Amino acid sequence: MVLILWDYDGVLVNTIEIEDKYFTAACREVGIEQIHTGEDLIKLSQGNFYEECIKVGIDIEKMEAAIHIFEKRIKELNCQIPIFQGVPEIMVDTARWFPSYIITSNSATLVAEKLKKEHIIGIREILGYEFDKSKVKKIEYVKALYPGEKIYFIGDTSGDILEAKASGVDVTSGVSWGWHTVEVLSQANPDYIFNEVSQLRDFLYSLFENE
Repeated sequence: MVLILWDYDGVLVNTIEIEDKYFTAACREVGIEQIHTGEDLIKLSQGNFYEECIKVGIDIEKMEAAIHIFEKRIKELNCQIPIFQGVPEIMVDTARWFPSYIITSNSATLVAEKLKKEHIIGIREILGYEFDKSKVKKIEYVKALYPGEKIYFIGDTSGDILEAKASGVDVTSGVSWGWHTVEVLSQANPDYIFNEVSQLRDFLYSLFENE
């Protein structure tokens, strides 16, 4: 059997602009001096986000406060986060064929609301920061549910790929329409890099055809 693990930000939804505008403002509001632009956030995604924050001297309690402010603000403003066209259909189809999970640093509650709004059904569980800040631990949790099964992970940052590899994922795939470029993704040595949604679709659908 095959398992599919999806990242959320940068794979399904395009959060770069909204985080550049509102999350960086929240960081300034709580006194985080190391984050001024979206580019700063992109750099912090080259490993586990929270571990990278600690490395550059960001207090995690301040970061959690900034996240709370950001989530509250985008709800108050009813910000519409764009979807990458074609990805929802792939997620729904593959969830009918294979157990599918979302592994994210985002809020599981916010992700669930977005899935409902976009009519994305079939995802078995959303593991957000409420579960654990480490994607390694979240992936290990899913692995324990399906011992010995082959796991495919799809992410958009080198940090995603590194954590997936550290957790023993069998096949890692990076997508270049999210936070990191092909050049940055390549530094983490994923098994595949997809530049177009259609390439990811063909790859995942071939798994079903070959079952």
